[in-house]
Amino acid sequence: APAPAPAPAPAPANWADSFARMSLRDTPAHPPPSLADQFAAEQPAVSAPGPSAAAADPLQAAFDAAAGIAEGTSSRAAEQKWADEFHEKLAADPDAWADDFSAFEDTFDADLRDFLGRGPDDTEYDFAENNPYLGNPRAMQIAEEHLAAGRIADAV
Repeated sequence: APAPAPAPAPAPANWADSFARMSLRDTPAHPPPSLADQFAAEQPAVSAPGPSAAAADPLQAAFDAAAGIAEGTSSRAAEQKWADEFHEKLAADPDAWADDFSAFEDTFDADLRDFLGRGPDDTEYDFAENNPYLGNPRAMQIAEEHLAAGRIADAV
């Protein structure tokens, strides 16, 4: 007679037990499933791309139309085409991405200065001329009292 199947492992009592079991199971010989694999396993299977798939998921059909993916072409094929083009461009000029990033980095401080209206390191605060708290040694205490009383505009 065949041996009886082993009893299923009892459910872990807490998250630590669950983590320990997962850690013991996840070894180089048995790596944990990737998040993408877990997600794919939870999704319903789609038999074939095409009009029926587009009709089943109007959001995907709208995305495909916006991305220029022809009806009847799978999104996966379009993604692979994009990845292939990216790798071809990267192989042709490996420094292109770094050059693009460097151009962004070179203009970042100037763009930030334009956005803020001052330099990013300029921390000098200009007090209003009619500030009644300027020079008052109790200014912080008074602000806290205003804040506690709910007079936020007076506190700041």
